Amino acid sequence: LDNEYLRRSHKLIRVRKFFRTNEVLVLMEMVDGHTLEQYKPVDFIEVCNICAKVATGLEVMHNAGYVHADIKPNNILVADHLKVKLIDFGQSCPDGTIKERIQGTPDYIAPEQVRRKKITPRTDVFNLGATMYWLLTRKHVPTLIPKPGQEIGKRKTQPDRGPPPHELNPKVPPALSTLVMNCVENRPEDRPADMAAVIRRLELAVHQLEEGSEKAPPAT
Repeated sequence: LDNEYLRRSHKLIRVRKFFRTNEVLVLMEMVDGHTLEQYKPVDFIEVCNICAKVATGLEVMHNAGYVHADIKPNNILVADHLKVKLIDFGQSCPDGTIKERIQGTPDYIAPEQVRRKKITPRTDVFNLGATMYWLLTRKHVPTLIPKPGQEIGKRKTQPDRGPPPHELNPKVPPALSTLVMNCVENRPEDRPADMAAVIRRLELAVHQLEEGSEKAPPAT
């Protein structure tokens, strides 16, 4: 895929031994930037702008029939002039794939990934929502993979989305807090339908912020 928000793969190199593929290498675009886990957005407007670019890149993937399936702060690079790149497509798969084993990052994984159900664009919606939750609160939204000390059975049957971002950080605008909680709904059908819907609502949140008296820095 050739898009400014997706890290490009220029060449696939197969290393063969005795007529069998022994190793596969990918020559990729070099991106000189920081992961979103390292990068500190200056305010909520910048958070929205970064996430809108992420959503735009994901929309390109979805339109091509693929799901990233591992969106998290460490898989989003931010370079100079707020250039954004999605990286690490190792778990990407065709829309509708059912994986035999659980794949994903525990703090950002969608319920259907844990339950081995179909992976769809709404899986990326959840992953992005969990990423935004962390950006706004510096806390992780609860997922179906329990943290140490939690009861596995209870977590899998009674998922808890946690408090909305604005309850943890009162400076978060209502439109943004509501969007995040809609994205991390347990049932895929209850989430925004696609990345275009996410982008529209991010634009609404930016409008709220611009109309307010201050941009308000994210949680640190």
